[in-house]
Amino acid sequence: MTTTKLVIGASGFLGSHVAKQLVARGDDVRVLLRSTSSTRGIEGLAVDVWRGDLVDPDTVRSDHSKAVRELGWEPSPTCEAIIAAAHFFRTSHPTRTEYR
Repeated sequence: MTTTKLVIGASGFLGSHVAKQLVARGDDVRVLLRSTSSTRGIEGLAVDVWRGDLVDPDTVRSDHSKAVRELGWEPSPTCEAIIAAAHFFRTSHPTRTEYR
């Protein structure tokens, strides 16, 4: 059975370099990117690209049920490693209630 490496955040500097190294050594690589993320850093790589939002499990579940299992919401026997290179950031300032 082939095992898979899942790279979350492969559009960033660290994630794209990790994905390149994994592909170079012959691993089966999948990447999870936000719908707005560029693929510039991983163009031409032999990777499966999935689009989704880590903070919205329903988005991932509806479009990529296999990715959900590999993210750990359900067990997946085919995913050997998950490399989390994503960073959650806000596009606006938090409200007072979010600090409580």
